[in-house]
Amino acid sequence: ILILNLTAGREFAGIHDLVLSIPDRVDPKSFRGVADAAGLSVVREKRWPQLLAPAIWSVRFLQRQRIKSGVDVSKLRSDVHLIHPLANAVFYGITRLEDTLVPWPVWGSSAFFVLTPGADRVNGARITP
Repeated sequence: ILILNLTAGREFAGIHDLVLSIPDRVDPKSFRGVADAAGLSVVREKRWPQLLAPAIWSVRFLQRQRIKSGVDVSKLRSDVHLIHPLANAVFYGITRLEDTLVPWPVWGSSAFFVLTPGADRVNGARITP
C-alpha cells in the first residue's frame, strides 16, 4: 500500500509553493494516469479540505498578486505554520465534519491517494485478455 497526500490544484499555489520549491501541483486526473502506468491502482482518492478551500484559495490568490507585484521572492517564508490551538481545533473540526457531510469532495488544496499494486497486473506487467 502506498499512501500519498500531495499538493493539488494550481489555483491553490502560493508563497508556500515557492518557499518549498514545489514545482507544480498535482492534477488528480493526470495522477491517476501516472499511477496506472506505474502498475498501481488508486483505491481511494480525496481532495481536501473542501469546506476550507474558499478561504485557502482567497489567501493564495492574494499571495499570487503580491508575487506578481515584484516582491523579493528570496525573502518570503512559508505561510504554513502552527496556529493558535483554538483556531487549529476549529479547522480540524471543520475538516472532520467534511468527512461526514461531503462524501465525494472534488475541490481542495490537497489530494489524498491510497494506491495498491494493480489487480490486473502480475509482477508489474499488465495482464491482457
